[in-house]
Amino acid sequence: MTAGIAGPAVPDPVSGRVAARIVRTARVRPRFTALAIVGAAGSLIVVLVAVFGPLTASYDPNATNFAVVLAPPGAPHHLLGTDQLGRDVLSRMLYGARSTLAAGILSTLLGTAVGLPYGMVAGYFRGPVDMLLMRIADVMLAFPFLLLAVGLAAISEPTLWTAVLALGVAQVPAIARIARGATLEVRDLEYVQAALVNGEGDLTILWRQILPNVLRPVTVQTTVAIPASIVGAAILAFLGLGVQPPTADWGGMLAQAQQYLNQSVWLGVFPGIAIFLAALCFNLLGDGITDALNPRGR
Repeated sequence: MTAGIAGPAVPDPVSGRVAARIVRTARVRPRFTALAIVGAAGSLIVVLVAVFGPLTASYDPNATNFAVVLAPPGAPHHLLGTDQLGRDVLSRMLYGARSTLAAGILSTLLGTAVGLPYGMVAGYFRGPVDMLLMRIADVMLAFPFLLLAVGLAAISEPTLWTAVLALGVAQVPAIARIARGATLEVRDLEYVQAALVNGEGDLTILWRQILPNVLRPVTVQTTVAIPASIVGAAILAFLGLGVQPPTADWGGMLAQAQQYLNQSVWLGVFPGIAIFLAALCFNLLGDGITDALNPRGR
């Protein structure tokens, strides 16, 4: 009996579709640049310092020691020196990271939590509702971000939560406009109209159909807003409208260092560098997320 000759292999259509899907996924997979990775690593370090830094501090940040007033960096037992009251600068830096970062991040989350549904409602219902809500947002946008935050903080008792509330409210109009624009883009698409025809309620459509498409641009805006909020929190503390002494805060440390800069410049250098590096790292991370979520860029 003659052995049969095997014919050419027939390609499996299922495996072909799977391979094509893998190729498409690889093409649209977010790619982060080296600067974005550096920003992510730096942001993680800042967060870890804010969370666990106080646990590693060698001194109480408010403990005074008048025997070592204005000791320079590298002094015995004081790596970054001491301030005008003999308090350890490094310990105050570690504790100050928590309040500064908390004000920056919490205010951004607050602004997103309010601005996201605000803009979605305006873009979905349109008409008089859209006009009313957007005119309110336009009035708020007429003021610069920091000026609006300072004005809101000045009318209340200066605390950490006052700074969070003021910075959060100041971010609402920008996030609301982005959410509204994204909602207007998807409101008239076929699957949203199909949901309306099927009898789904407005809240259900906003939650299931609109929200997933709005999250991407709002996420980008949120990551970009965090550095501005960190700087804003430091400015409010510097002006005496945020965290109050003796609580350690980078902006407050800058304010207290003003009259000692001629003889002890490090009192202003270290918190200034910390604010700069924290804002820079989150800015690089935000730019990386923006590029990764931008389909045109990919």
